[in-house]
Amino acid sequence: MLGVGDMVGRIATDEHVIGIDTLGQVELLTGHLRLKMAHPARSQALLGGLHHHLITHDGRIDFTGIHLIIRAHPSIIGNAANEEDKRSPKDRPITSKPRLTSSSLLQQLVDSSRSFKMPRSVPKEGHSDEADVCVRACPAGRTASLAGETVFLCPAVALVAHLGRALCPPPPGVPLPGPLFPAQHPTALMVKELAGGTISSEIKDVCAAPAKDFRVELAYEKVNSLIGKVIPVDTIKSIVTSLEMKIVDETAEGLTLDVPPYRVDVQRDCDVIEDILRIYGYNNVEIPTTLKSCLTTKGEYDKSNKLQNLVAEQLVGCGFNEILNNSLTRAAYYDNLESYPSKNLVMLLNPLSADLNAMRQTLLFGGLESISHNANRKNADLKFFEFGNCYHFNEEKKNSEKVLAAYSEDYHLGLWVTGKRVTNSWAHPDENSSVYELKAYVENVFARLGLHMHDLVVGNLTDDIYAAGLSVQTRGGKRLATFGIVTKKLLKAFDIDNEVYYADFNWKELLKAIRNVKVSYTEISKFPAVKRDLALLLDKKVQFAEIEKIAYETEKKLLKEVSLFDVYEGKNLEAGKKSYAVSFLLQDENATLNDKQIDKIMSKLVKNLEDKLGAKLR
Repeated sequence: MLGVGDMVGRIATDEHVIGIDTLGQVELLTGHLRLKMAHPARSQALLGGLHHHLITHDGRIDFTGIHLIIRAHPSIIGNAANEEDKRSPKDRPITSKPRLTSSSLLQQLVDSSRSFKMPRSVPKEGHSDEADVCVRACPAGRTASLAGETVFLCPAVALVAHLGRALCPPPPGVPLPGPLFPAQHPTALMVKELAGGTISSEIKDVCAAPAKDFRVELAYEKVNSLIGKVIPVDTIKSIVTSLEMKIVDETAEGLTLDVPPYRVDVQRDCDVIEDILRIYGYNNVEIPTTLKSCLTTKGEYDKSNKLQNLVAEQLVGCGFNEILNNSLTRAAYYDNLESYPSKNLVMLLNPLSADLNAMRQTLLFGGLESISHNANRKNADLKFFEFGNCYHFNEEKKNSEKVLAAYSEDYHLGLWVTGKRVTNSWAHPDENSSVYELKAYVENVFARLGLHMHDLVVGNLTDDIYAAGLSVQTRGGKRLATFGIVTKKLLKAFDIDNEVYYADFNWKELLKAIRNVKVSYTEISKFPAVKRDLALLLDKKVQFAEIEKIAYETEKKLLKEVSLFDVYEGKNLEAGKKSYAVSFLLQDENATLNDKQIDKIMSKLVKNLEDKLGAKLR
């Protein structure tokens, strides 16, 4: 085996084998050299460009007819077997003999009946001219030139000399002679020798600019904080240095490090700290006896989520089902709408389809799609609710410096009621759902959140969404909710036959309205309540909400409830008038009300109704 150190082998021709310890073996065929490598990946690194061009389908490297020019290291020239030994190659033992000269080495290589063993150590002295063997293997003439001498060689000689150069670098301290052609690559040599090409220039490195080190600022305080233990500065410096990180600058507070570019996973100080802890040892960080933790407080998101669950449980108890629709919707739904103009849509730049080309402005259309889908499958009696975001674009708020200034996102709660309220019941006739049923659900949601309707302002709502609707606002004018009957035009667009009642809550404004509201519970009064009824003659334009508002403003302590139980319009009434039958519930939590107290309150109520609404008692 040609080589140095522990690599030992033997040379033969045609029918014999050239052994190569850890890499494989060379098979010698008549006029044909084939190298069979046990580790192709390693052979590629060692033989360079030759491997790329000569590798075959079975993992072998074919050297047929290749001209190789090699400069052999002095260690290649070693001890040879006894020249006088006439035994056959199979029976001849491998022995260590005196050092050969270059001429005698070549002569023995030519002699196919000879074999030799290379030394396991390399001479400490450098190589000499006598030891430099320049071999050229020519399959046709099989000639080689050495210091003016011409000898005949088989192709195996050149191959062995090449392997001795490629596979066997010298140990540390022994210089390696430079390549015979420093500006030429083995592949270029092949092109020149086999294809008649010309090597026109030196090798040029055209690779990209070398990657730069990652600069990381490492603070000792952060190291100790993340690890949970104070690590000595010298230990930290020793660890980072062992990890091939360069210390560029050092202060009392920390280090400035340059991390090698191949460490692509170490670009932040926390990455360096992780490496320090890994080398330092997790087992060397003691478990502390005290528990270090931080206290967290509930924020607006936590409160909102809690209230959502509270309202959702209430609605489910009332027979509702929760739905979840896509935030992407069809922009065509908003064409010609005044309540939600299409100019306020947040459009997608690359929509999947025309049905998903915009962000929704309202939850209404998603719910109508769900109702249509269910109604077409014989499931028309529905109660739905959904929590979700709605998105708006305002051209007037557009700002080149603040790109998102024109966009807004609001969280909403939507309720849908349609179909029959009661169906196929032996105890109750079939009954259709109504807008008043939806109104009760809306009031129950407000009550569950701690808001009372008499503390809010309820007014008529006229728009292109509701055929008839109401809006609920705070006294400061902030709209909390709208509800009513969806217009026939919208229902027709979704192919829905039954009436649909829809309520929309602005959840963000609701949370603001109840920020200082605390839901409290009081025990039932031990004292009886008193009810008084009034029949009031009013103008047709007067609404019950106005009566309710005046009543609660007149008596805030004892008046518990105001309800409307009859409305009459027709004969025996003046033109433009209507009659309201209103019930007032009075109760004192601490004592029983007497007639004097009740009459005083009722007289005050009647007077205020007459003054503010022009009401008359019938």
